[in-house]
Amino acid sequence: MFVNTIDAASLALIVPVVHRGLRDRSGETKKKAARILQNLCRLINDPKDMTPYVQLMIPEIQKAILDPLPDVRGQASKALGALFQDLGAQAPADVMPWLMETLRSKGSSVERSGAAQALSEVLAIHGKEHLEGLMPEILSDCSASNATNREGGLMLFRFLPQTMQEDFQAHLSTVLPFILDGLADENDDVREAAMAAGRMLVNVYAESALPLLLPEVERGLFNENWRIRQSSVDLLGSLFYKVAGTSGKVVVDGGSDDEGVAVESYGAAIIRAVGMQRRNEVLAKLYVCRSDVQYPVRTQALHVWKTVVVNTPKTLGEMLPALMDLLIDTLANGGEDGRQTSGRCLGELVRKMGERVLPIIVPILKTGTESSDVATRQGVCFGLKEVLDGLTRHQLTEHLTTLLPAIQAALCDTDATVREAAAEAFNALFKAGAGPVVDSVVPALLSKLEVDSHNSQALEGLQVILSVRPQMLTTMVPRLLKKPYTSTNLGALGALSEAAGASLQSHISTIMTPVLTVASRQDETPVVDAARECASRVALSVQDEAAYKLMADIQKGLEDPSMRLWSAKLVETVCTKSRLDIQDYVPDLIQNLVPLLAEEDHEVLMACWTALGAVTKTIPKEMMPSYVRSLKDAIATAKEKERRRRRGMATAGAGPILVAGFCLPKALTPVLPIYLQGVLQGNSAEFRELAAEGLGELIEVTDEKVLKAFVVQITGPLIRIISD
Repeated sequence: MFVNTIDAASLALIVPVVHRGLRDRSGETKKKAARILQNLCRLINDPKDMTPYVQLMIPEIQKAILDPLPDVRGQASKALGALFQDLGAQAPADVMPWLMETLRSKGSSVERSGAAQALSEVLAIHGKEHLEGLMPEILSDCSASNATNREGGLMLFRFLPQTMQEDFQAHLSTVLPFILDGLADENDDVREAAMAAGRMLVNVYAESALPLLLPEVERGLFNENWRIRQSSVDLLGSLFYKVAGTSGKVVVDGGSDDEGVAVESYGAAIIRAVGMQRRNEVLAKLYVCRSDVQYPVRTQALHVWKTVVVNTPKTLGEMLPALMDLLIDTLANGGEDGRQTSGRCLGELVRKMGERVLPIIVPILKTGTESSDVATRQGVCFGLKEVLDGLTRHQLTEHLTTLLPAIQAALCDTDATVREAAAEAFNALFKAGAGPVVDSVVPALLSKLEVDSHNSQALEGLQVILSVRPQMLTTMVPRLLKKPYTSTNLGALGALSEAAGASLQSHISTIMTPVLTVASRQDETPVVDAARECASRVALSVQDEAAYKLMADIQKGLEDPSMRLWSAKLVETVCTKSRLDIQDYVPDLIQNLVPLLAEEDHEVLMACWTALGAVTKTIPKEMMPSYVRSLKDAIATAKEKERRRRRGMATAGAGPILVAGFCLPKALTPVLPIYLQGVLQGNSAEFRELAAEGLGELIEVTDEKVLKAFVVQITGPLIRIISD
């Protein structure tokens, strides 16, 4: 429109027209007026000629910057930049603060967008130093608690690459993390601003700053927040599209996952830009994202993959080593979503391309089990499980000779996390149909128990096997109880019982009878010690559903003089350390233990008295009266047992019949509370009378010296109910 320069006189005629145009209601008119103002600033003879009109034009430009139409905002922002360039140091000082205030205002996103665009134009005029001075403030806004501040800061990053391309490039590594964080923001407007900024960075710097952009975008592909993963896949696609020379705006729905719309030139362009190794690493990450646990991430990754990869099988073959390294690392070190994603990816790889990739994957995994890095070994075991889940029977048979030794070695790994992962792989072998062959693993590990150098590792391997296949205890028990008994086998049996869970139920009697027999031997040997420890561990591993079997075996042991001592000690162990609810078995235990208080063997006597105390301590106070009758009958049995014993003695006297267990110090402690609660809390006079009779019978068989310590405890309740 203007050919040469404009003098002050011409300017005086043009400015009012421009001013009216900026105030016009028509968006097109305002846009034209802003463009004219931009050209005026470039063509005037002397910048001072514009000074008189600044206060007239600035308010209208500010209004245009906040206009709902993006074209008007864009042209007004450029006009403001041209005006600042023309005026230089004479530019109004209040415009920059106004722009910053508007950028953070609680107005509409449109207003903040206009302020961001205008601010980018003004910063381009002020130069690099001004930008560097303002960056800390902008970055602080991007992480502010106020959503409008975060949105405003990210909006500025959308426009700065256009106005300050070279100067802003130096800040890419600082800005990108804030953009990625913005992609996962809880506020929709902030996420949109972050996405727009990310796309602009990719569009402007895809070629000139690819080494800076690519690592940051890659980092977001495995972020714990799925929104960041989805947006990172989107940005990675934009980078690839820019490098490959395609828009990416194609329809790739339908057909096989391996059929896309890419051409060979796309792949060649990407290789030229980043090199074959980096291409393989990045594509490996993109391929894993195709199996993401979140559907939006999967679909976005599949779209990008089909757009840039022309031949999936060929590309997978080229990048398989990089893909396997990535999967193993993610399986070992990733979060929950990362592990699930990698597992799904590996399983899909085996299912779709098993015959092509298995000869490569299996050796890689086998080698990984020998790694010195614990995380790698753990990741390999997770990978083995996923591979096994995807194998056909034919494929399993073909590769079993390689897979089985690797899993067996991992089951005995020095690290617990590796053993647990190996157990999952071992379980997958069974599910895949390799049961008959895998059965050989347990005997092999059991054999290692006999080798001191491998004992602990073999035991730990067997424990993790039981954690996933408890039914394997059926194979282990007969081998561990094979005569002659050894301390190693009995110790292992106790440890394995703790890992067997509900499967222990069907083996309780098979285990307890021989173990209690050995535990009751008089010789203090390692085998006997191991049997005693084994009996305790088995008893403490029993679950409520199998408690009746355990109690039956214990009571059988109490009836056997040779097993009585350790059966009584086992009762104490169960009552004091187990979580079993034994209230249903208390009457039987009382009737078994109380008569044994007449035993002559002091050690057995003390063990039974201690066990009785442990049993009665499990009884809630309000339930004690219900055991009065059982206790009364048991004391009568003990008294009769003592009477018969005396008859058989040549020196039997005519003195009172005292039960040895009730002549011990504190002898009445286990049983007295039952009678006292019966006397005080009995639900009828007849029942309270029964409790009182029982108390009298207890006193009759108790030593007088022992009774003295309980006189007050006994007489108090009796006095309270004397009226009955």
